[in-house]
Amino acid sequence: LEECRDVEIYNCQKMTEFPEELNELKNLEALNLAMNPQFSSEELLDGLKSLATSDAGKSIQILYLGYNNLTEIPKEFAEMKKLSKLDCVHNKIKTLYPMGADIDLTQLTMDYNEIEEIPDNFSGINNIETYSFSHNKLKVLPDMFDASSIYVMSSVNFSYNEIASIENDGNGYKGINASTIDLSYNKLTKFPGAIIQAGSPVSSLTLAGNQISEFPKGASKGPRANMLNTLDLTFNCLTELPEDFSTNFYYIVQMDLSYNRFNKFPFEALYIQTLRSIAVRHQRDADGYRCMKEWPTAVYAHHGLRVLYLGSNDIRRVVDYTLDKIRFGVELTDNPNISIDLTTACPYITAGLASFLFDPGQDVRGCDAVVPKY
Repeated sequence: LEECRDVEIYNCQKMTEFPEELNELKNLEALNLAMNPQFSSEELLDGLKSLATSDAGKSIQILYLGYNNLTEIPKEFAEMKKLSKLDCVHNKIKTLYPMGADIDLTQLTMDYNEIEEIPDNFSGINNIETYSFSHNKLKVLPDMFDASSIYVMSSVNFSYNEIASIENDGNGYKGINASTIDLSYNKLTKFPGAIIQAGSPVSSLTLAGNQISEFPKGASKGPRANMLNTLDLTFNCLTELPEDFSTNFYYIVQMDLSYNRFNKFPFEALYIQTLRSIAVRHQRDADGYRCMKEWPTAVYAHHGLRVLYLGSNDIRRVVDYTLDKIRFGVELTDNPNISIDLTTACPYITAGLASFLFDPGQDVRGCDAVVPKY
């Protein structure tokens, strides 16, 4: 089969021995061996080692190995010089042997394994587009990328690990040359300013589900901080934003601060003129009690805002004679003690220039055009 380029041996539950005949396919480019958990880890590993050093291994560019019993990336993979895409999701991988910088991958997917450390020189990253190690056991964000690179990756995903710190933080950390960075559901306790300070060209940063309680002044300062336009800080422990927040992140379009511990509205964010959507829902103190009680007076002054989410707080009596100046949508569901008179704002609500979203039973008066959310 000298002209064979693509082989799929996917979910072949009755195949109990690794098909060594693959080694003879000299022009094989894409191989799918996913979903074969009937192979023991030893059988699969021995077969892959033999494949990597065979004629087929020299030509393979795409390799799918997901949903198997693989326990390591063997050092023999360093022989697969043309390998470009490697997908090993949902295995039992603990050990990664370096493949070397000359294995110039464009896509690497290692999600749902048991990896605790990524070795130096694991693979080439000069042409990488997506790099994903979510759902593993990494404890430190590796300093393996370089924000000064002229090539910008599409996404880097280290979510759902145990990352509590950044390697070389404060000691020459090189940053990450990616437009989308996901560090959600780790164990960070402060905003990872080193990523911004190193000049990472990130446009979307997700930090949800950490334990971030500290956002130091200067942590948002960097030569490319203006490139950030989407920021997700949900499910953390923040109580305030630094005073220089908008000075550095002045092109943010969308940000979510829900599920934190703000006891007052973070007005620092409203100095960002490009802001279109901000969510500050569900604020609870350390004991689990609703802690945001005040309506953000003068929020109307932001002329670019389109949506303001303030639901699931404890905003109470709203006495603000500037409600008629609001020209965006406001969500106030699940504020059980709220009392608001929309008489002055009603003409603008009726005309579709503003909207207010409430729950049935909330004390909302002065405008029949307001429809409760059922």
